[in-house]
Amino acid sequence: MIVRLFRSQYLVQYILLFILTVLLWTDALLFPEKLVTGEGFKSFPAIKNFVLSYPFITLIVSIVLLYLQALMLNTIAGLHRIVERNQLIVAAVYVLMMSSQTEMVQPNVMLLVNFLLILMLYVNLQLFGTTEALGSLFDMGFLVGMSSLLYFPTIAFLPFIFVSLLVYQLFRWREWIVPLIGFIAPYLIVVTWYFWFDQLGDKYQYFLSLFSFEIPVYQDVSTKNMVIWGLFAILVLIGLGRILKSASDGSVEGRKKNRVVIFMFLFAVGSAFFSGQTLTSHVYLEIIPVVVFISAYISRLRKYFIIELVFSLIIIAIIAIKALNFS
Repeated sequence: MIVRLFRSQYLVQYILLFILTVLLWTDALLFPEKLVTGEGFKSFPAIKNFVLSYPFITLIVSIVLLYLQALMLNTIAGLHRIVERNQLIVAAVYVLMMSSQTEMVQPNVMLLVNFLLILMLYVNLQLFGTTEALGSLFDMGFLVGMSSLLYFPTIAFLPFIFVSLLVYQLFRWREWIVPLIGFIAPYLIVVTWYFWFDQLGDKYQYFLSLFSFEIPVYQDVSTKNMVIWGLFAILVLIGLGRILKSASDGSVEGRKKNRVVIFMFLFAVGSAFFSGQTLTSHVYLEIIPVVVFISAYISRLRKYFIIELVFSLIIIAIIAIKALNFS
């Protein structure tokens, strides 16, 4: 149903996508006092208090932000021909994955982080064939810097920028320095702010504590959620095969852009090795390239029975978990 429904890109599909997004968040909208905990902003006490004080408003904002992110990622993947154009498959899969866990269906800083990373991916893919990349490279560094201020492990995407330069064969020394300048820029703004208000000393010690490297903190995952992620894992493995093939076949542009998406996934996984972070949080970072893997496979299918069956099982599992949470 999902695949056939979103294989086109007309007004009705945009409306249905928004309805799907709202439906997946319906339990939070109906019972915000139970599901909205504010833990998604635990590092930002002022925002957490606002979320707890106005849960319905922040839920609406979160739903709209998720919907816009899905459309952005869908446009990017189609524009660069990583998936077939004139479809909303990418958007539908993104909404489904981003709403598949109870912990995800509430206001969360990772929605803002993913917004910045999707913009970063767009700028990255635009680098192919450009003769003047300095502005784009500064933007990429700045976006990664901003995202790392919200969620520090995304600093792992800074070396991802340099790997992308190797993929695109951009070797001028300015092209390697500019991303660093862009990355540092938001930190200079924050440092200036804390220095002005005489809070730099306390924040300096906290900032240093972030630069530690260890095995990710294990977080117990329920059997119910394991079923959903197991089904998604099947789709990922199938889709990964498709994008690996695209990374070695086809046009030069297609090969390089698919390699960039693969490297984005690898650096998202690598970002887990920073202290104090749970694996659940890193799922958000991996969803962006994973959705591209899955959609690259689905968008070129001609027979849908098996893939529709898997998506039907995922939706049934999500609905069942939501029902069990209130039983």
